[in-house]
Amino acid sequence: MPNDASTADIVDPQTGSVLPSVLTFEQAYQTYRNFTTDNRERNNKNAAIARKINGEQPWNPRKLRAAGQSWRSNRPTGFMSSLLKRLTPPYRQVIDQLPLLTFSRFPNAASGTEALEDTFRKAITDCIRKWPGWPDFLSQLIDENIGYGYAAVGREDEFSWRPRMYRSDEALFYVGCPQEAAKVKIWAIKEDFFVDDIVETIRDPEIAALAGWQVDNLVKKLNTSSKQFDDKANSENVRVYEDLIRENNLASSFTSSIRVVKAGHIFAVNPSGGVDHYIFDREDGVPLFFRRARYDKMEQCLTLFSAEVGDRTLHGSKGAGRALYNTHVSVEQARNLIQDALHLSGLLILRRTTKAGSGSSQTPSLTVNHPFAIVGEGYEVLEKVSFQIDSEAFFALDRHATMQAEVAVGSFMPGQVLDQQGARRTASEVNYTASIDAQIRAGMLSRFADQMFALIDQLQRRICRPEILQFANEVFQNSRNSGLTPVFDFEAWASLEAVGESEAFFYVEVPRSIESDAVEAILRMLENGLTVSQIAILANSSSRANVEDAIASQSGVLDMVVSRYSADPTIDTVELKRRDIASKLGGSAAERLLNVDLSPLSALKQHRQQLIEMTTILEGSAVPVDPTDEDMVHLGAMLSRLAPMLSSEIPLDSSSQFLAIALEHADAHVQSATQKGVKPAALAEITSILDEVRQMLQGPTTEGRAATAAMPAMSPGVAPVTDITQTPASASETPPVTVAGGPQSTIDAVASPPRPTPPTGG
Repeated sequence: MPNDASTADIVDPQTGSVLPSVLTFEQAYQTYRNFTTDNRERNNKNAAIARKINGEQPWNPRKLRAAGQSWRSNRPTGFMSSLLKRLTPPYRQVIDQLPLLTFSRFPNAASGTEALEDTFRKAITDCIRKWPGWPDFLSQLIDENIGYGYAAVGREDEFSWRPRMYRSDEALFYVGCPQEAAKVKIWAIKEDFFVDDIVETIRDPEIAALAGWQVDNLVKKLNTSSKQFDDKANSENVRVYEDLIRENNLASSFTSSIRVVKAGHIFAVNPSGGVDHYIFDREDGVPLFFRRARYDKMEQCLTLFSAEVGDRTLHGSKGAGRALYNTHVSVEQARNLIQDALHLSGLLILRRTTKAGSGSSQTPSLTVNHPFAIVGEGYEVLEKVSFQIDSEAFFALDRHATMQAEVAVGSFMPGQVLDQQGARRTASEVNYTASIDAQIRAGMLSRFADQMFALIDQLQRRICRPEILQFANEVFQNSRNSGLTPVFDFEAWASLEAVGESEAFFYVEVPRSIESDAVEAILRMLENGLTVSQIAILANSSSRANVEDAIASQSGVLDMVVSRYSADPTIDTVELKRRDIASKLGGSAAERLLNVDLSPLSALKQHRQQLIEMTTILEGSAVPVDPTDEDMVHLGAMLSRLAPMLSSEIPLDSSSQFLAIALEHADAHVQSATQKGVKPAALAEITSILDEVRQMLQGPTTEGRAATAAMPAMSPGVAPVTDITQTPASASETPPVTVAGGPQSTIDAVASPPRPTPPTGG
């Protein structure tokens, strides 16, 4: 049943019941129009910035020709674009140099080990970075965010994990909109649907209607769709117009026969819960799609990036383009004026002495016949008269303007080591400026990294959403039971069949709502020991981590640390090398080159640490338990050493002391693990072994039993002791052993009694 766009009630496509909505389609469409009106002036300013970045001439050529000054220099010098190109790489490096894109953790030690956390992190990172569109997405996001002040990453459906960046003229927000997605109440998207996309959507009208599409309206719009760029006069498209000029395809673009459905989206928070999604024709407001509470919360469909705090609103983040615009205009005009002055200063100045008669041809003022210059009739050369120019003053002004621009955008250019007068700065001045820049840059980069981690939170949730987890688990079980390897690419499967090598594989047809790269990432996790529940727990935990390493590498601090501490035995040189390589080649390269477990809390390092602690305990010294220890790994290492000792029923005095200290240390680990949330069932086997050790320590030691047995023999007047532990069955068997020689012989005999000789028979 289609949604009713003429009433205040909208039909729930799931239940068929009529429910009151926050907005009718008329109201949603009007809200979209209000957004475009409010955004008009902002969009015009952004279009002006785009013109300067794209190389607009400093002067209007038509005005110069009208004033008879077409000889003047009128070329763009790329002042703003060159600065922006030097601004954006640090933001890209912060993300590229991170060894992992997510640092999700289990809520407690009982949920899983750090090795499993690393498996999850690497699988998610590889899935995202292997997406071919990831590099372009990052570049476009950073350029838009830094250049124009903010950008939006939207998700139009609940299926795909791959993000899409919307420019400031594509994603529309209300005045006073906050910079945090969770606080946004409503926002809009401008989007063009190509005909083939819509045809694919409505291929099955019944399913499309259940999904929320207004099939009849879609068909009508397909039949009456307009050209993509036929509304160039609309203020909404002024920035698109500038992009087409940059591409040098203005005429072909606006005469293109490509037809599209021009749609608008509204995402609005519903007071009763969830986020409602409206799609309509942005020219006349005809409803195209509606889904009530399509998303549980706004963060699921929106992530905001803002370059600066500004006035704490999204539009208050101006960006480097706004900060540089006026300086760019001034510098571009000054650079062309100085070029005009230099041109004039090299000219020969002539003065006309006679006036040419009416109708007569004028004599050329100057004819050059190299190596001679001939002054025409009626002109004379003015000696000692020329245009004067102070080029040094201009260059000083240009340096000053450049420095002001760098301060305005908070960036420091390492190659700029001259002061305002052109003198070389001292080392202390350079270091002081660098330290200030490092603080500014660290704050800006950390802000961007925090916003990126908010996006990664949503990406990993979508990669590991329940439907994909269930599907991947089924594929994993089939693969394990059959022993075959799954193949998701049909072309790869067809190639294997063509060459007759498909026996060890089986083809998996992935549903349209599931992306195969997400399935492959989850399969990798399952193969490395993670369970479905553990994946779900990690996917819904925070991905945030400290990015000081990447920022430090850009400011040169890391190089100083490497040179100073590379030979220090107290420094983890492997970790230092990893950070240094990551700063130069990226995190993934560091992981490949340093093929070792680098985590200080890894199972390998924790196991080794416990073995070192066991050596200290063996020497008779107690070792305290560190709260950061992986208790289960430590307990496993201890039990691997204690279990063989339990096969002996009677311990020695030396081993008894070791067991007592080790038992105390193990009990401390059990208590620490319990406080961290480890369930008693996971500790049951460990506590059982520790109870055996406790019972063993309550009995006498070997030396104690020997001393007790030797006491009668050492008493005065007592006959030598006869060993009665092995009593022969008859006189013909082994006779009793009589111990003689003194107390030491008695002790030795008790400690190591002779075994009876087995009878021989025929």
